[in-house]
Formats: sequence, structure tokens, C-alpha cells
Amino acid sequence: MPDNSADNPDGDNAPGYSHKRPAYEPDKQRVKRPTGKVVPYAELHCHSNFSFLDGVSDPEELIEESVRLGLDALAITDHDGFYAASRFAEAASRTICAPSMALSCRLGSPHRRTVWPTPKVSISWCSLAVSRDTTGSPERSPKLS
Repeated sequence: MPDNSADNPDGDNAPGYSHKRPAYEPDKQRVKRPTGKVVPYAELHCHSNFSFLDGVSDPEELIEESVRLGLDALAITDHDGFYAASRFAEAASRTICAPSMALSCRLGSPHRRTVWPTPKVSISWCSLAVSRDTTGSPERSPKLS
């Protein structure tokens, strides 16, 4: 990612959306879709650096790499929340990659599962379910059926 320190003299690299964060602009020279034949593929399970000890790259870097590789779509599935959603959506809107968001969470189970928002299971329900699940109250923990 380009060094935006001149645009942001305080050096604040806020994790989500911030008025101090400059608008994302992809590097047009580096972020180019392949010109040859590309196998249609969408990565449906990818963690950003918002998933502690699991993801390494910023959401913008993930989008840039998916465009460079010629992916048709990329789904970000961070642990227990939509923390990278605003930065991910902003970066995707400035490129030709179709974004999708889901959560990787436990919801009362010892194993992680990926939960995809749908018309029946909204993003707000997913967020509420995860927040209740992380409180440690078994009687309030939501369950997927």
C-alpha cells in the first residue's frame, strides 16, 4: 500500500473508518487485472489483519491482490465481527472485484463456522449473535440450526 503519511500528518492508522484516514485509491500501475485467460474463481474464506493471529494483510491489500490474480470475487470472513467491512467495501468499490462479507464464529460450538448474511439471516442478526455469544452467558447464546 502507498505511504499516505503526508496526507495524514498525525500518523493515525485507525483500524476502521476514520475521518483522519485518506480515501483509498488503488495503485493503478500495480493493481491490474491479468490480460490473458483467467480461470473463473472466487475466494470465499479469507481473513484480514482484523482476525488476530490468523490474518496478516489489510483489507485493501487483499482486494489489490485479488484483482492482480484475476479473481472474480473475494469474501472476507474475519473472526467474530465485521471489523474490516468499511475498509473492505471502500477498496472493492474502487476496483473491479466483487466483495462479500461473512463471519467466522463459534456460536456456542467449540468449532468455528462461517456464517453468511442472507435475507433470512441479516448482518445485524449476525452481529447481535456474535456479541451475545462472546458474553459467556450460555442461556443467551444463539444457536444455528
